[in-house]
Amino acid sequence: MDDKIYHLLNHVKIDISKYDNISLSFKEKQRIKERFLKQNGIKKRKTNYKLASAACVIVILAGCTTTTARGLFSDTIERLLDLTQGSKYEAEDTEKYTQIGENSYDIRENTAGTDLTANQENITETSDQGITITASDIYCDGYQLYFTATLKGEEEILNGADWINPSTKNATSVCTINGNRIDLIQESFHKSSDDTYVMMAHMDLLSGMDLPLEEREPMVIDYKIKNLQGDLQDSWDENGDYVKAMDVSGDWHLSFQVYPDTTSNISFTIDKKENGVWIKDGIRTKSSVIINLELSDLDKTTDKNTYNPEIRICDENGKSLQWLGNHTEERSDGSSAVTIMILYNGEQGLHLEVRNKGHVGKTIADIPFQVS
Repeated sequence: MDDKIYHLLNHVKIDISKYDNISLSFKEKQRIKERFLKQNGIKKRKTNYKLASAACVIVILAGCTTTTARGLFSDTIERLLDLTQGSKYEAEDTEKYTQIGENSYDIRENTAGTDLTANQENITETSDQGITITASDIYCDGYQLYFTATLKGEEEILNGADWINPSTKNATSVCTINGNRIDLIQESFHKSSDDTYVMMAHMDLLSGMDLPLEEREPMVIDYKIKNLQGDLQDSWDENGDYVKAMDVSGDWHLSFQVYPDTTSNISFTIDKKENGVWIKDGIRTKSSVIINLELSDLDKTTDKNTYNPEIRICDENGKSLQWLGNHTEERSDGSSAVTIMILYNGEQGLHLEVRNKGHVGKTIADIPFQVS
């Protein structure tokens, strides 16, 4: 069968001259290959080199144009991915940036097909004191929101800083959604190979806002920065603090409207119980899974001095999935309702584990479940 396909492809005449100038890095080729395998339900196996060579031509021709050949993601996402190489959290950050990059859109070009509300204007670029900050990629599924931003400036201003932080003793930032303040996660700008600085800010809407999902549309993101501080990565002063490379006084303001994309959100039922732990149901989005569970008063028969429950969700190999956020509602009877959000990439055979860290190896519950 493989030989027949190979010979058949050899008789297909394709003009590939217009693709001669396309240059893909090894990493980009790997992403194209992995996405092709995943989308077509093909598992990795021993390579048939003749068939793989033919398929490679098809994949590249079908998936690339002169505008997308630089990478499968935006320039900002590509820079963030490059920064993960060799870092302590390379695997976790690569997985997250890839998931968000695949499902985000450019706020400068697309408002998700909706009109801006009255008197609302998207401000996606802001400049002051020779430093420009530009917002680009946006992802929002109603439970979490990510946006990326790039910072640029003259070298004499940035002074070789390895990262630039808008939240320090001398620099402050405030982010609101529809006027309600919300904390940003991972807010620092990190220096990339082309001397620009990039960041991906994360907002946990699950635990950060009390508004129900249907009341979050539209969402106006307002992000204000006052002053910026840049530090050197491998230099410390006598107090053990990072050596400051730059300290710039100024004001930067971004504001843009986002409509959560809930079209891919799917609810599913689990309904499994074990030893006072009840997994009720869940919601799957484009990049995450939200699990709702209830815990009985587990410490009634346990010494509270040694009781320290730990909850994690892992795959069938025991690998913990990335924790994105959680929300806990404690009740007067000692029980609690817990909602957990994890980064999800199609893993099967998941387990929810509740362990007591006060007793080594003590497992309170280990409940297997599937994501629909």
